[in-house]
Amino acid sequence: MHARRAGDGDCGSTLKRGGAAIAAALAENPADFDTAAGAAARLAAAVRSMGGTSGALYSLGLSAAAGARLLASAGRRAGCAVQ
Repeated sequence: MHARRAGDGDCGSTLKRGGAAIAAALAENPADFDTAAGAAARLAAAVRSMGGTSGALYSLGLSAAAGARLLASAGRRAGCAVQ
């Protein structure tokens, strides 16, 4: 009996797609990665192509990190402490 590729069985190929997407994004426009917020946003966009649950979860987390970083940067520029 052969195992079907589902669930954790395809984790390696999913992560490989994500790594390839990140490498392509970095090669395409390295300047996108110059700031923490820019890097997190670009990584979030890249890992969406991973597929599976991993891609969605990584993308959500990185999008949240990018947004938090942007808020913190905006607060410093305005002279405010962002909690």
